[in-house]
Amino acid sequence: MLKKLALIAALVFSVFALNVSADDAAAKAVVNSAPGGFDKTRPHKLTETMHTIAKTVVFYLPNRLMDAADIISMEGGFGGVFALEMQATRYLQVGGAHGSSYFLAKSFDRQYGGGYRDTSRFGFICWDRDVTYVSETFGSVREYIIDSPQFCVADYRLDAFRDNEVDFWAVGVHLGWLFELGVAVHPVEIADFITGIFCVDLRGDDIK
Repeated sequence: MLKKLALIAALVFSVFALNVSADDAAAKAVVNSAPGGFDKTRPHKLTETMHTIAKTVVFYLPNRLMDAADIISMEGGFGGVFALEMQATRYLQVGGAHGSSYFLAKSFDRQYGGGYRDTSRFGFICWDRDVTYVSETFGSVREYIIDSPQFCVADYRLDAFRDNEVDFWAVGVHLGWLFELGVAVHPVEIADFITGIFCVDLRGDDIK
C-alpha cells in the first residue's frame, strides 16, 4: 500500500514540475518574441531624445548668457592689505599681495558672495610663494587654503586650483592699499562659451 502511495505522489510531483517548466518557457517565449509588448519600466528612447532636445532649446539662451558672464570675474575689499600683482596665468606673473581683508566677489566657477582672506603671496614669471587662507565665506564663495611657503614653480595640482576655488589660468590684475580691487579674464570660460554656441558644454555647468 505504501509503495502505491509513494508511486502516485512521485507521478503527481513530476507532472507539477513539468507544468511549471512549461509555463516558464512559454512566458520567456512571449517576452522574447512579442515585440508589441509594453514594458512600463523601460525608458522610451524617442521620448528621452525629445525631452533632451526641448531642454536644449529652452535653456540655450540662458546658458549662453551665463557662460558669457563667467568670462570675467571681479572683486573688491578693504582691510590691512597691500596688493600689486599682474598675471597671464600663474606661469607668467609678477608682483604680490600681503595682509588680510574682507572682500566681495563675483569669482571663478560661479562663486558669488564674499569672505575673509589672509594672504602672503609673491610671484615672478613661473615661480611663486603663496600662503592664502579664505574663511568666513557667504553666498556660494567656497573656503580654501593654499599653503605653498617655498618659492618654487607654480603648481596647478594644488587643491584650490584643482577644485576650482581659484583659476590657475586666469589673466588679471589685483591692486590695493587698504582698499583693493581685482579683475580677471578666464580663458577656460571663453572656450566654454565658444563651444556652448555649438551645444558642447565644455565646463559641464549648463542648466539641464
